Amino acid sequence: MATPNDALLSLIREAGWTYEALARRVNADARRHQLGTTYDRTTVAHWIRGSRPRRPVPELLCGLFTQRLGRLITPAELGLADGRPAGLKDAASLIAAIPGLEASSVRSGSHSEEAPTRVPEQRAHPDSEDRAVPAAHEQVWRGAERFFVQQTGALGGRHTEPVLLAYLQSTFGPAGGAPVVGTESRAGLVHAARTAVLLAGSYADACRTQEAEGALSAAEALADHAQDRPVQAIALRQLSESALLQGMVPLASGYLDRALEVSRHAPNPVRAYVAAQAARVCAARRERPAALEWLETASRLLPHYTGGEDPFAVYSAASLHYQRAAVLLRLGETGEAHEALTASLEERPAQESRAVLFSLLLKGRLCHVEGRREELSVAVDAAERMNVAIASVSAAREIARIRSAQQV
Repeated sequence: MATPNDALLSLIREAGWTYEALARRVNADARRHQLGTTYDRTTVAHWIRGSRPRRPVPELLCGLFTQRLGRLITPAELGLADGRPAGLKDAASLIAAIPGLEASSVRSGSHSEEAPTRVPEQRAHPDSEDRAVPAAHEQVWRGAERFFVQQTGALGGRHTEPVLLAYLQSTFGPAGGAPVVGTESRAGLVHAARTAVLLAGSYADACRTQEAEGALSAAEALADHAQDRPVQAIALRQLSESALLQGMVPLASGYLDRALEVSRHAPNPVRAYVAAQAARVCAARRERPAALEWLETASRLLPHYTGGEDPFAVYSAASLHYQRAAVLLRLGETGEAHEALTASLEERPAQESRAVLFSLLLKGRLCHVEGRREELSVAVDAAERMNVAIASVSAAREIARIRSAQQV
């Protein structure tokens, strides 16, 4: 028997809506996402009694309540997702909740019949919960993070997803022993959060949005438990980006507000990374002055960074130029967008193939807006050739969209 959803009922009352009013708003929002829903007060009553709507309705509800109440409302707060464990002692539940982290599923989604990818065991000693993690172990974890970041940048998410899942399973998975979640193993929780962020990027590359958001939510919760504000801010920023890509601007704004709050306690590169997302959200809301101001804020933050080996404390000028180009394109300033994109491509290292691929696709969209058909074809053809090796589903869909728009 379904459990009544008191959390949703409480939020509806706080918002001052009737069941019928909420249903109308969901239908209107769904139409903006090309969905033909016909919900009514009876549907909402079913939700209150415990039934769960399919995606993306929970996300639409989050956006509606976030906009109405002026604070971020997540699926968990709507009673439409598993709640966060109460304390650090339950962090194992968060690790186990990372999508794909089960003993039978450590394999690529597109190659489910293949044997799982295996990596050397990374487990700590069984009684390691009672001692601090050795510095050497932390160095190994940082090295693994650098490796995965470099591999994703060079090969894309399709190639790194099975390895990341195997690594997470070997290090933290439920089979063969318990994960390291004691109070002395904060470094282990941070490493799990960072690896979950990387896994989310692989899922996003494969257009597996639900799994990507699940991994980011787990990463944000783990980082929160470990009080690692930089990783928490990064996860929230990426949740904002995911919502924005789906056209859920209020929800994107809610995640962004939380990311901005958390990033106050993060290094400047992380703050710049979040500021760039603030510019994109403001551009989506047609707030031109605010968008440009956030871009300038991100630019001011970068020069204070002197470099280092931590891949989660790096935000390159090439990446910021790319974001600037995307924001300016959204604002209709195509000339300046072209300059920013050119600067991004010039500064981008050749080994960052995935970033170059998506820069070429942004150039294709920009050329389409400007009516530069020949340059558009050159950029998209180059992107298509690169994607043969990278095999990004997200890139392939974008190539198809640009080709379709080219025919109009």
